[in-house]
Amino acid sequence: MSNNIDNHIACEGTDNEINWICKVCKDLPNYAEMYLCQRGNEKNKLENQDEQRADLIQMKYYYALLHLLDEIHKLPECPNPENVMSECADQKCKTPEYFGYYRKIYNTYADILKTEKGIDQINLKCDICAVLPYTIFCDLDMIAKNLHSEDMEKTQKLELEAVITDYYLEEVGPCAQCDCPTRENWLELVNSVQLLRKYLETKDRKELQICINDWNRLRAFDNILNTKIEINSRDFQIKNIPLCVLEQKTLVYMDFSVYQLYECPQNEVFHKQLDNYAEMDEIQFVYSPTHMEEVCRMGDLTFQNKRRKNISKICSNCEVVTVQDGCLKFITEPVDVCFERAKKLQVLNEYAEVAECATFEALEEKTCRLLEWDEKEAEKRRKEISMLSSIELFDPNNETIDNKNLNKIFYMICGSQFPVERLKDYCKKERTFSEIRRAVRLLFILMNALGYHRNKIMKRTKFTYRAFYPTYGHEFYRIIRSGFFDADHICYASKCNYFVTCDSTLSLQAREIYRYLGCKTEVKYCDKKTPELSLP
Repeated sequence: MSNNIDNHIACEGTDNEINWICKVCKDLPNYAEMYLCQRGNEKNKLENQDEQRADLIQMKYYYALLHLLDEIHKLPECPNPENVMSECADQKCKTPEYFGYYRKIYNTYADILKTEKGIDQINLKCDICAVLPYTIFCDLDMIAKNLHSEDMEKTQKLELEAVITDYYLEEVGPCAQCDCPTRENWLELVNSVQLLRKYLETKDRKELQICINDWNRLRAFDNILNTKIEINSRDFQIKNIPLCVLEQKTLVYMDFSVYQLYECPQNEVFHKQLDNYAEMDEIQFVYSPTHMEEVCRMGDLTFQNKRRKNISKICSNCEVVTVQDGCLKFITEPVDVCFERAKKLQVLNEYAEVAECATFEALEEKTCRLLEWDEKEAEKRRKEISMLSSIELFDPNNETIDNKNLNKIFYMICGSQFPVERLKDYCKKERTFSEIRRAVRLLFILMNALGYHRNKIMKRTKFTYRAFYPTYGHEFYRIIRSGFFDADHICYASKCNYFVTCDSTLSLQAREIYRYLGCKTEVKYCDKKTPELSLP
């Protein structure tokens, strides 16, 4: 038996008297059987190859673990405490029935894999490495969000994972990265182990949440950097619009949710109102690449086609887009062409949105920790801050939150390299899209960190094959409006006369961002219950 496992056997007389061999023998097959039960209930729901692959990986993972940890059993059967062999005197097992249970589950997995998958596909090292870090991350994530079960609260499963990980690392050894086809799995494992050990020592749930979110952001950024997508001139079909034509028009930019109101059968009056505005020569509706990125997120092809058709009709294919010098420009481009380009970039946008969700979810925890606010103080401050305008909020003499703390958040949480005052009237000068985007996102994050009309994030509570490890997929994480797309809509609309949204929180935040940056854009809020748009 490994000395590493022996080290996990608590000595007699200690406060934590646990035989870790017996713990593994009891708990590992228990969790493995739980997966078999879940699999039996949901097997028919494996609708595509990704779900089937996730199932296969999970099956191989539990089999590999059971096979690996079976090495802890020195004897062909669990020793009888009434008749213990001298060489096994330190293994006085009080529950020999666990041994039979362990072997039963072990053999069940072997039979399933032989029948359905082929047991020759098992790679002990890689199969464990492929899933173990994500299993740990998932459990830590649930702990951090208080979505855990009773055994998780008592850290029973986490302690088991700590033992398993230690034994795995000792028996299998470090990954030969030059030979590993998925080196990122090893990095995930190393980091998950660090977080696991830290949490078991401190039991600090808020710190755990911050660490998980930071790692999710880094993971997403790495994915972005490692994804190579080529965009060339063939992906564009743009035509310039004469400046003299634009100067005679009122430019209106609507966020994605307004088009949804337009399509709702109950909003017939609003539908006709937009159609009438779209037919006026003096008004020009404008779309952006962000609209097509959001269309790509729509799961139903019929809805996708309908949304593209309506955007094309209302906007007459007029688009605000970044040109070669980096500035925003109004052009005409078929919506379908922009959509195809967005599809090519979809995977990058998904990674970016993951990073954004991770950023926004940890803002409250980071801010409270930085300023040493407890929950009561944080709630009081959020209410006071939400009553302020941007000019008051970012005023160096503001009494609600002093300038020193404001910039402390701006630097340490928002990631700015300069004080917030530098952004005052920033957009009164001509700026590139990247400059506008940087400024908008910094203020957007700062407002959310301070709780300025902040949207709450609804957390996932259901584990399925799609939730193979903690993700921020739209099936489980619903943000009232995605900060990633909201900020980009604000950026593109900054070149228009009006920005229309039916998100009350976004309307308040956008209005204050425009005011502080010195943008000419006026925000129009459209109530979902009684949608109406009034334009000059």
